[in-house]
Amino acid sequence: MRKYNGFTLIELMTVIFIIGLLTTIVAVSIFSSQAKSRDTKRKVDLETIAGALEMYKSEYKAYPISGWRFDIQSSTDLTYVADLSIGKSSKLTQFVASFPVDPQKKSGSTFYDQNYVYLSDQYLPSTTCIDFDICSKKYALYTTLENQSEDNLNEATSTADAWIKTNGSGDPNREPNYRVGEYINR
Repeated sequence: MRKYNGFTLIELMTVIFIIGLLTTIVAVSIFSSQAKSRDTKRKVDLETIAGALEMYKSEYKAYPISGWRFDIQSSTDLTYVADLSIGKSSKLTQFVASFPVDPQKKSGSTFYDQNYVYLSDQYLPSTTCIDFDICSKKYALYTTLENQSEDNLNEATSTADAWIKTNGSGDPNREPNYRVGEYINR
């Protein structure tokens, strides 16, 4: 009887299959934990902005106006004006050292494209606001979490949630699904 040194083809294929399976499991686990980490950062960022907004309200007795502009001509559409973004508000920056940025922000994007959307109950042009930085009484901050099961929006009770669900974030691949803020009354 001859004795062979080495492995059979079936043994090699079995080992390769097991290594591939373990690699796949580890990769899925790593990608899942990275998405959870990014979602946690998004939630913390919204809470940071909300904290700055509360300090802003304490100082100025109202929240900043939203960066949305209502088109009086068509009387139907709102457009976003990046220069009016709360991230560019000199009054708000005194309460937050640097404006938080989405962990997957694309370079060169505007504040709105960073997927932190700010809506207030006042937008331009406003007949009730004299100082546009300090006339809103309610606000909502939105982001898109990668874990879609954490959706906390309720279109039935929230005007802002209904609007954001209808109009989205401007990026069809990232629809907002998480809100912080008090702008919820219908």
